[in-house]
Amino acid sequence: MRTGRSLLVDGEYLVATTHTHARALFWPAVALLLISAAWGAGFGLVPPQHRPAGQWLVAGAAVLLLLLLVVRPFLGWLSASYTFTNRRIIARDGWLSRRVLELPLDQIRQVSCQPTLLDRLAGAGTLTFTLHDLTRGQRE
Repeated sequence: MRTGRSLLVDGEYLVATTHTHARALFWPAVALLLISAAWGAGFGLVPPQHRPAGQWLVAGAAVLLLLLLVVRPFLGWLSASYTFTNRRIIARDGWLSRRVLELPLDQIRQVSCQPTLLDRLAGAGTLTFTLHDLTRGQRE
């Protein structure tokens, strides 16, 4: 994975590099706890006559749920980054196929942030960028 500094071009300098706030991992953490508890309970509740096949079935279901509800969101969070330079904003995400969005600062008309109460308590928020209309003025 390329670091923020390796994305720079001549005359450009790094202002900040960040990730999505860690609160995005709240529900995957809850899922991890619930799936782990269900896995342990499921192992203990399998009748003796259905062991070990029943326990393997419980383990397979738990691993599948862990992959979908915990590992996948965590890898998505880990692979997403936002790099701010003196010339542009670079948003990168994806761990199998990489997506990159570059937004030149001179195309931004307005930046807004309307944090919820939870956002304010967590020191987080969502930035919304409004761009200049690039199609205006090109018609004859």
